[in-house]
Amino acid sequence: MADSTVSREMIEAAAAAIANARAGRRGAPPIANILEALERVSPRLLVEVTEDAEAALKAAFATGGAR
Repeated sequence: MADSTVSREMIEAAAAAIANARAGRRGAPPIANILEALERVSPRLLVEVTEDAEAALKAAFATGGAR
């Protein structure tokens, strides 16, 4: 499927989920505005989770969601 299927909103939602999951493994509670917080505190981590989210979504759409 084309990359245009993956919207910016989808990438941001997935990036927030990834960031909160990473923090949760260290005992932190979920943060609603995690991406805004990362932008201020750790821009490098924000880029990392955003790139990971985009790659995961593209892979999921490329396989049609099949396992």
